[in-house]
Amino acid sequence: MPDLGTGLGTWDLVLRKLAHFCEYAILGALLLRARDRTELAVAAGVVYAATDELHQHFVPGRHAALRDVAIDAAGVLAGVVLLVQSKTWSARR
Repeated sequence: MPDLGTGLGTWDLVLRKLAHFCEYAILGALLLRARDRTELAVAAGVVYAATDELHQHFVPGRHAALRDVAIDAAGVLAGVVLLVQSKTWSARR
């Protein structure tokens, strides 16, 4: 919903972007868990983020933004890195 706001002003935008970052971090971790290949997990997550923005381009009242793809891609990368680090840490124990 393009114009759905919480009345929090700037915080609304910040919280939405943070939520997307976290959602895509979870996606990245799940993709890595499913395929166990970091490059494939990151690539699939970034492609999904790009196609999600492309889809928004065709939805009335929405717009696509490269900034949003970058935020989502950073989330994917963070999720993959966190899962790799947790596996590495667990292996050391």
